[in-house]
Amino acid sequence: MYHKHILSVCIPSYNTERYIHDTIISVLNQTYSDFELIIVDDCSNDNTFEIVKSFDDPRIKAFRNIINIGAEKNWNKCLSLARGDYIKILPGDDTLYPACLEKQAAILNDPRNHDIVLVYCSRDVIDAYGKHVMQAQFPGKGRISRQVLVRKNIRHGMNVIGEPGAVLFRSAVAQKAGWFDARLPYLLDLTYWTKLLDHGDAFALRETLCTFRLSGNNWSFALGKNRRDNYISYIKKCIANKNYKINYTDVRFGIFRVYINELLRSILYLYLTRIRNT
Repeated sequence: MYHKHILSVCIPSYNTERYIHDTIISVLNQTYSDFELIIVDDCSNDNTFEIVKSFDDPRIKAFRNIINIGAEKNWNKCLSLARGDYIKILPGDDTLYPACLEKQAAILNDPRNHDIVLVYCSRDVIDAYGKHVMQAQFPGKGRISRQVLVRKNIRHGMNVIGEPGAVLFRSAVAQKAGWFDARLPYLLDLTYWTKLLDHGDAFALRETLCTFRLSGNNWSFALGKNRRDNYISYIKKCIANKNYKINYTDVRFGIFRVYINELLRSILYLYLTRIRNT
């Protein structure tokens, strides 16, 4: 039997009073019990923190910023507070399915995977009301080399690793990689995954182990150009890293997919808005 490493689940919250209860419950109901739950509220102006404080569980450590410091600094504060061997950043409106931590931790606990820096899984995409929209299952299964995974991110023109709730990573590697960097704010997660991959490979679980919630804030058409420009900047940054061996075909195909993906996102957002208003 493998040693059970303590795990840190970090919830950076801001104005998520509608969802934070379900997010916390989804963590407390995990089949893997050896974890700490760190919640850092970024000075919400709703009842988010009051809901957080209503929980009486010794595994919960709740903090509230005196002023709003923004996503980048709040996520980094979560990292600085985490004491586990493995870390998961879980946004305050997403949830984990009961076996998520157990199955992801098992991969990192396996001595054969000592060079795996992060493990990610498939997820259910839901709308603001919790209705299932689609399943997000990206290419790959099992061990994936850092070069292959970064090139997949380029060629698909999107984050194929996934949102923070889908990823579990080693804290020892995070210490080497440094902090989240908001110079590309709409790719705050992907740029960090890439920094982690500078130190090892990844592992993909095809099983759906969490949810990701769509909202006007993260999928709106208004943000499309900014997100698109961020991704093109990300591609250029990866080209500069010779370890990934990005070629001309990767770049051309990736930029084409970036534009197509933004078009599809805007169509989906408009569809969800129409459904919500009917």
